[in-house]
Amino acid sequence: MNRSTFDDVVRMLAETTSRRIALGVLVGSGLLALEESVVDARPGQNKRRNQKRRKNRRKRARSRICYGGQTCTPGKGAANAGCDFSQSIVFRDLDISGSNLSGANLSLADASGADLRGVSLKNACLAGATLRNALMDNATVLKGAIYCNTVMPDGTINNDHCSKGSTCCSTDGADLGQDPGNDACVMVMNAAGCNNLLGQKWDCPERTNLFQAQLLGCDLTNAIFGFETNLREAELAETTLVGADLRDTFLNDANLAEANLTNAWLRGADLADVTWDATTCPDTTNSNNNGGTCCEHFVPGQAPRVGCPA
Repeated sequence: MNRSTFDDVVRMLAETTSRRIALGVLVGSGLLALEESVVDARPGQNKRRNQKRRKNRRKRARSRICYGGQTCTPGKGAANAGCDFSQSIVFRDLDISGSNLSGANLSLADASGADLRGVSLKNACLAGATLRNALMDNATVLKGAIYCNTVMPDGTINNDHCSKGSTCCSTDGADLGQDPGNDACVMVMNAAGCNNLLGQKWDCPERTNLFQAQLLGCDLTNAIFGFETNLREAELAETTLVGADLRDTFLNDANLAEANLTNAWLRGADLADVTWDATTCPDTTNSNNNGGTCCEHFVPGQAPRVGCPA
């Protein structure tokens, strides 16, 4: 209450004998003082409130941009911190020693056989990634990396952080838009001992037996078939094998009619007597336009061992 208001109250109380009037004056003066204090405080409060709102908007904007790396071309000693390599097969057998992949998204990526010596994977998302046979040393930094359904260099599955997923590093296949797909496909692959990594990313150990496997129309995108996997006489018609690792597998007498082998790796594979019919070849051409075969239409450096003219 300021001095002027106080003087008015004293004068009113001196001139009246009514307690009701006096009480009314006191209450009114109190409200007036309260109103004045609120008005006086409002500019500072509004400023702080607006600053908080701007801070929250910036925070939300940052959370939406999970991986903002600009230069994302992998290679030896490359700077790829924060890059998005999810579901990529670019690291297969690649020498990226000494590079920086801290905070990068490698969920469902295939880095099998990659040279990871001296690589920083600090805080990287490795959910569903495949590191089978990758080279690591004491200089490989793995602090803060998130593992869930991650195939380690020795072939074991690491699920240490499945409960620590985040918006930017999902450890839930549903959050990644993955669909387990046809139950029959899942049943066949699981029965053969293949690991289902966060949805339709499959990893099969060495010498997996899929002889005469009925995989018609299955989605095996980026699937990894271990060394000398047996796919002899397998039914792979209409099957999606985009980016699949079929190196050193036995595919003789398999049916690949209308299958999609875009970017599939077939180096060292046995393709004797394979059925090619409207098959999408690894270089995206159609076998029907290539004389009824995918021979000579493979990913560069990925020629099969048997089944195509030398």
